[in-house]
Amino acid sequence: FSCKDMKKGILFAIIFCITRFSFSQIGLISTDFGSVGDSVIFSVDEFYVGNIFLGETGENKEWDFEFLSSSSKDTLYFIDPQTTSAGSIAGSNLVLRSNFTDTHWENNPHNLLIKAVGFEFDFSFIDSTDTIRTIYVEYKDGIHQAEYYMEYDTYYNKSTTGKMQEAIKDTFQLDTFSIYIDSFRVIDNVTILDSINGYGTLLIPNDSLECLRQDIRIKHDFDVEIKILDPFFGIFMIWVPLTDFIEFPIPGLNEHYIRYWAKGQSYPVLEFTLDSTGEATNTQYLFNTVEYIASNNEYTSNNLKIYPNPTNDIITINFNNKNLASIQLFDVLGKSIHQFTTHQNTFSIDLSSYEKGIYFLQVENEEGKTIERIIKN
Repeated sequence: FSCKDMKKGILFAIIFCITRFSFSQIGLISTDFGSVGDSVIFSVDEFYVGNIFLGETGENKEWDFEFLSSSSKDTLYFIDPQTTSAGSIAGSNLVLRSNFTDTHWENNPHNLLIKAVGFEFDFSFIDSTDTIRTIYVEYKDGIHQAEYYMEYDTYYNKSTTGKMQEAIKDTFQLDTFSIYIDSFRVIDNVTILDSINGYGTLLIPNDSLECLRQDIRIKHDFDVEIKILDPFFGIFMIWVPLTDFIEFPIPGLNEHYIRYWAKGQSYPVLEFTLDSTGEATNTQYLFNTVEYIASNNEYTSNNLKIYPNPTNDIITINFNNKNLASIQLFDVLGKSIHQFTTHQNTFSIDLSSYEKGIYFLQVENEEGKTIERIIKN
């Protein structure tokens, strides 16, 4: 074995290593997902839907989506659960707030999980003295969203069960007899199929990123349970299926997403939401990642401040410039109840005549759209 042969061998090894690592896939860990204080702005392309190109699976791909347009923008906030009215639920260490909902997540060194999903519910139709409350479905083991170390050619089949917090105490007429229902809850039986089936370069407007491609499908099958007095001894309260008394079918729900993940970008940089036929119903991609400061009584971003929150009467909005801004106030069900426009640096809204409860304030200007939940005391 000559020195010449050795040099050839070393040269071959160097070329092999360069080739191998130049085209090697990325891997994602927990710190690549967002943390408290992050805020991600997405552009939504309302026209790129239907039977569309979603990107090929496989190795060393180039996915070109530079043609995507921006119909509107949405903002996703990463919030400390302890600063929300619900606190930490089922071990959540992160709340993702978008539009009119808070979702509780757990991001740990091993996986990324959804721990609770909240629904705003108006109980006044049962008891006029009752108020709007947020009812959560809690998933003790979490709904799998990602496994760390995330890498190409990995597959997961997971399942979990979620239970709604107890709600509604009333007497219902079931068929020909009346039975006291202490409360009811929805049981969500979840099955998750997840595959990381591609890696390569993703091109989106104004950016090029090395990404992993994820195909994740989440199936929900629902049951309803009611809490009643034990019919045998009349002493204990027990949970029984509502279908023991009446037929009450609840249609299932199927979620399907194609997501592209990049290192250090807090959330998938491109996401397609698909229906049961595999056609896209929503397309969103990364516009910008910023930091914000959130506390119990004020919201601050790069271009505006909203305070105080909660409030007894006046909400004030401070802008960094005098560009035209559109402001809308929504009730808890998402109904628009007031609209404003302003060119001023400061704008105030008097909520003193509004009922106590939860509202949503949407502020939109040339820098994007912000939606903040407002509590009126």
